Formats: sequence, C-alpha cells, structure tokens
Amino acid sequence: MLNMLKTSGDTLKKLCLCDCPSMTDEKFGSIVDTLTELKNESEVGRNSPITEVFLTACNQLTDESMVKIEMELPHLRKLNIKCCRRIKERGIEAISNLRELQDLAMAGCSRFSLESYERLLQCGSGLVNTTPQTGSLVCGLRTLNLSGCGVCEDERSPGDKGALHVLSKMVQLRELDLSDNNMVEDFH
Repeated sequence: MLNMLKTSGDTLKKLCLCDCPSMTDEKFGSIVDTLTELKNESEVGRNSPITEVFLTACNQLTDESMVKIEMELPHLRKLNIKCCRRIKERGIEAISNLRELQDLAMAGCSRFSLESYERLLQCGSGLVNTTPQTGSLVCGLRTLNLSGCGVCEDERSPGDKGALHVLSKMVQLRELDLSDNNMVEDFH
C-alpha cells in the first residue's frame, strides 16, 4: 500500500481507511509519514495535500493518531472518527487545533467531558473572523455528528447549561446530529 501511495501521494486529497480493524497508531503514522514525505520532496514544507480523512471503526486508533493528524495534516477540512472509542481527551485537544476543520463526525465515540466540547469551539477557527465584540475565535465547524456519544448529560456543575450550551456557541454550524443521546433533561 505504501508503494501505491508513493505514486499518487502528492495529489491525494481524500484518505479513507474505514473498517480497518488492524489499523494501529503505528500503521496510520506510517501512512501519514509517507504522504508528508512525498509532499516534502516536491514542495517546501511537510504538509500533505490531504483535506479529508475517514477512519470509521478503526478501533485500535488512539489519541496518538489524532496528534499525528494535528501535526502533519493541518489543512484537514473533514474528519470522520465514528466508532473510534479509544480516542479520548488528548485526541479531542489535538482535533480542536485543526483550524480549517469544517466537518467532524464522532458518532459512537467515547463520552467526553464538557471541557472537551468547549475545546471543539476552536475547530475551524482559522476559517472565520473573530467576533468584533469580544475578539474571540469563532468555531468554523459546519457539520458535527455526536450521535451516541453521551453528550455530557451527567457532568454539569450547578448553574452550568452543559454541552448544549457549548454547542449553541457554534454559530457556523449547519448540521448537528445528536441522535441516541439522553439529553431530554436539557430541555426545560
């Protein structure tokens, strides 16, 4: 597979490794390294031209792969990590640093803390101007799939409005999937 990538890696825009149960952080890292090395040979900089990565049900991937994406694929616009249950808080932190990210699918992933959802507000912030009133970053996510993630229904402190309050700050959001979440108590 790495040989095939060497022939098309400098023009490859979309990488789909869905349903690869043997995909480990090490294997994924090798693939990304191959793609970034090709880019490095043809142009200045190490960043791959890849803008979309699909890793649905790659159950062995962990935060390490998300850090690899953050470091080597900073121009990513679409990321699908559905059912990657080993990605935790550090992985979300890495994803939140993707300043061009527009579409994020995390359906069936682990349950994350409210702080992790707050970090997601940084996603895609490189695509949108800061708010004139506060000068703060604006989340550039347009699509977010959190179905089956258990969106923070039990992790609120008194007076905190929980994950829905955080999600309401994503003003660029056009599609939000919260299916299969026990959030009824958030609607009073």
